[in-house]
Amino acid sequence: MSAPASQPDVHTLTARRPLLQSLLATLCIVGIMLALDLLLQTAIVTTLGATTFIVFAMPNARPAQPRRLLSGYLAGAIAGVLCFGAAQ
Repeated sequence: MSAPASQPDVHTLTARRPLLQSLLATLCIVGIMLALDLLLQTAIVTTLGATTFIVFAMPNARPAQPRRLLSGYLAGAIAGVLCFGAAQ
């Protein structure tokens, strides 16, 4: 009798997915940071890091929903513009 075809280990498959997601998230953040630096000479490190963690570590959580993420960024942008206007 021949030996059954070997199948990949389940633990290997489950370990590869988060690793691939982390690599893709890193590449996206680096791309965004380079684009922002070239276009605006600015950096948004902390918010991108927190958002990336929420989206990739807890994709089914309520804070990871696109509507909540975008509304959070919008609220932050409005607060920044108001504070900038108040300081002028």
